[in-house]
Amino acid sequence: MFFTNSDYPYKDIADEHPQYFNFEGEDKERIKKDYLVYLCLDYMGYIYYKQKNNLFNNSILIEAFDLEYKSVLHNSIYPEMLSLYRIILESKKYKHKGDKITLTYKQDKIDINTAAWFLDDMEEYFKNRFPDLTLEKINKLLPPKGKAGRKSKDPYTMIIIWGTYQLLYNHHLQFKDFKVKISNEICEFILKYLDYLHIENEFTVIDIRDNLKDMIKRNYTPKWNLPWRTTFSEIKEKQPENELERLNQPLRKYNLSNL
Repeated sequence: MFFTNSDYPYKDIADEHPQYFNFEGEDKERIKKDYLVYLCLDYMGYIYYKQKNNLFNNSILIEAFDLEYKSVLHNSIYPEMLSLYRIILESKKYKHKGDKITLTYKQDKIDINTAAWFLDDMEEYFKNRFPDLTLEKINKLLPPKGKAGRKSKDPYTMIIIWGTYQLLYNHHLQFKDFKVKISNEICEFILKYLDYLHIENEFTVIDIRDNLKDMIKRNYTPKWNLPWRTTFSEIKEKQPENELERLNQPLRKYNLSNL
């Protein structure tokens, strides 16, 4: 381990799991590749430790760029808005008398007739605010229905799962030659690595595989050093066309205290 911080809680991963990191023998190519994986996992663990303990934080910078607000906007508000917009767009497929759709927010649910007048108004509002979004694009951004529980609430855990998978599948010689794209062996190692980093979770091998499949399907792009950015950060809202319109536009802010 290269890090000497006395508070750093992790032991050397090569000592913890020597079956994966044997740096002795005649196969210099294997040793070189496995050592690079070892170094990357070591540094990734250190970055995770620093991030979780707020050792990267610069309060002046965060305040200047309003990063806390952006984080909540992209991690909580946009997903909720798109979930509602998806329901509205899907309701257009079933506009017959008596058809119902269910609007859900946390534990609250309400059934609405698909011909309700305000659904048209809400659709117009969303189209004006997010002119580039279609039902197809929304479905790519949101997790598949019934699978939301597979995602961790901690975005850094998902980055670690993705990064560990990429390292093993593409570089570690013990894993990279498997014909199966997401093997049980890789998923089992990821679980060991999460435990090594003291990341509390209830993942199983199946959960890890399903998360990886979902990330591959939606072209997941990790943004480690930008915690306020997610896949929802690419959403484009309609912007004022000129300075006067910008000045007359109502300030769009949300109360974050109860989120």
